Amino acid sequence: MTSLSLYDRNAEAIQHHLPALWEALSDLAPFSTVVWDGDVPVNIDLGGASLYPEPVQSWNERQMADIPGDPGELIFSNILHCNPTRAIFPMVNQVQEFIDKNKIVLSDKRRKEFNFSIILGVGLGLHIPALTSLEEVKHFIIYEPTLEFIKHSLDFANWHELLERKADGKVEVTVLWGLSPEEASERIRWLAGMAGPEFIEGTTIHPHYYSVDIKDTFRLVRKILIAESGSSGFFEDELNMLCNTTRNLLQTPGFIMKKTGFIRKSIPAFIVAAGPSLDADIERVKELSDRAIIVSCGTSLGILLKAGITPDIHVENENVPATKVVLDDLASKFDLSKIILAATTSIIPGVASHFAEAWFYFRAGLSSTYLFSSPSEAQYGCFPFVANAALSVLIRLGFGSIYLFGCDCGSKDASRHHASGSVYHSNTLLAPEDSDQRWKKSRDRVLPGNFGGSIYSTHLFDLCRHYLSLMGSFYHAGERFNCSDGAKVDGFTPLDSYDIELPKPAMTKQQVFTLIRAQLETHKPSDLADQLRERGADVVLKAPGEFVRQLKDVVSAVEYGASPYRRLYEDVHRLLQQLIAAKDPACLVMETSIRSMVRISAYFGTRIDDEQHAREFFEEAKSAILNCAELIGQTCHDAFVQWCELPDNPFRPIAYFE
Repeated sequence: MTSLSLYDRNAEAIQHHLPALWEALSDLAPFSTVVWDGDVPVNIDLGGASLYPEPVQSWNERQMADIPGDPGELIFSNILHCNPTRAIFPMVNQVQEFIDKNKIVLSDKRRKEFNFSIILGVGLGLHIPALTSLEEVKHFIIYEPTLEFIKHSLDFANWHELLERKADGKVEVTVLWGLSPEEASERIRWLAGMAGPEFIEGTTIHPHYYSVDIKDTFRLVRKILIAESGSSGFFEDELNMLCNTTRNLLQTPGFIMKKTGFIRKSIPAFIVAAGPSLDADIERVKELSDRAIIVSCGTSLGILLKAGITPDIHVENENVPATKVVLDDLASKFDLSKIILAATTSIIPGVASHFAEAWFYFRAGLSSTYLFSSPSEAQYGCFPFVANAALSVLIRLGFGSIYLFGCDCGSKDASRHHASGSVYHSNTLLAPEDSDQRWKKSRDRVLPGNFGGSIYSTHLFDLCRHYLSLMGSFYHAGERFNCSDGAKVDGFTPLDSYDIELPKPAMTKQQVFTLIRAQLETHKPSDLADQLRERGADVVLKAPGEFVRQLKDVVSAVEYGASPYRRLYEDVHRLLQQLIAAKDPACLVMETSIRSMVRISAYFGTRIDDEQHAREFFEEAKSAILNCAELIGQTCHDAFVQWCELPDNPFRPIAYFE
């Protein structure tokens, strides 16, 4: 029986495990050719140029020798990315004291339990076996912008061995091909987000050959993974959002956005954000304001009011104290009582009183949303900026035509980040000099402009652009226009504001709002008060202690061995998911800080080479997590005592939160 060639074994494995890749490869006729030195492949001829500057064998040797200290390795010098807020300081102090007392030597970087290894470029593929041999890595991501190089590599790289490990469940393998750097980096961002930030540290990024696409992808992926590595949410903030939601809904009658599939509104809606290009369009917005629903986003409210434009709807998406300070100031100078507030339930209490009425939504991912609503009713797509929330709201409300103004997602002028008159330029509370410095430090990419040219941007502004495109393309069936002289947003047609032609709408604005109100859920504070009373204070007050008990059972059961921190994370994650699904109030507010403590344990534990010290530290880290969980649980109980009194006195101050 004739044994299969390497090409055939690779082809068979790819057909079985990566069928989409095989479909792309099967009919491909490469333009480039393999260069041979005798019977040894040494390069790829690109038609007058070579892929490698020297024979691939020596090229690979030098690359492998340069891996130690490689800038493509994500190394954190401290635990700030784990979000160590005051609530978990006792845990941090306990493990740090243990390290100091036992004179445990820590490496300057993670030594084990890595989540990702990212290989940028396949070429001939001779480097792949060495780079995919590390057993500590859980997920290999391989990106090749030029598909035909992968086809060449089937004759030389042991793809079948890597894919056999994938089939055995030992590793995950993702192969990306033919994508732009922006598309590839966004896909990698999604993979990292799905896996969670716990094990991003230690990720290695290996650019294999020189090319603009590889260079740009390396830069973008590194920036994205650093941004994704931070823990989101923390105990103190979740308690605040739970309290804010409860007080807002107990104090403020209004409407709740829950249902989907609203009737499309014939009148268009303008989303007005505070990007620099708003300066050129604000007069046009004013001219058309009687023929469209004007929606202000966060700080653009003040800009519109100063220009003599009273928006119809104002969207707020943050729970920071500055929001109330800015809105209180605007309310003292302008009449906000004709404006509808569309806001997350977790905004600072008292904000809604300035407006005509409140349309609340439950923002996806918050503890208060899980407790008072459900994932199917949550408002998605509200991240990272309020313009994203505005688009999400308008899609849910059923507006058929949506126009973007000031949604620049960056700036043509590298020195500008917001429109003239923004509080980021003039309000000392928001520290304009800090905004300027943040903008300068975070500018890391150039995006294609909506009307041509290039736009300076940042990771978060680019995410804003991405989610505007995603929400529009997947969830909105109507017309979408981008009038902003900023970054191009896929799925939105570029349109100069002075080319907009709007007929007199068939419905008045008040008729539109009457139609919308009929489709919203009416909210009565007394209904929530009754709901909270029915839940019973006894059940709520027992929750923190019961949660800590279950956590103790899970954490104590994890023994030291292979990948102990990954197993600890997975077991704790499983418990948290079960309790979140059951709407356990203690778990909902404590969850993020519990995750942070597991991350901190892994940060230190994966830097210990000495086996005995590593084993002893693991036990100490578990003890520290549980000791701190007891303290957080007690604080949670004390806060819940006050929280349970809100139905009878919704305006009472709560000491912990104030």
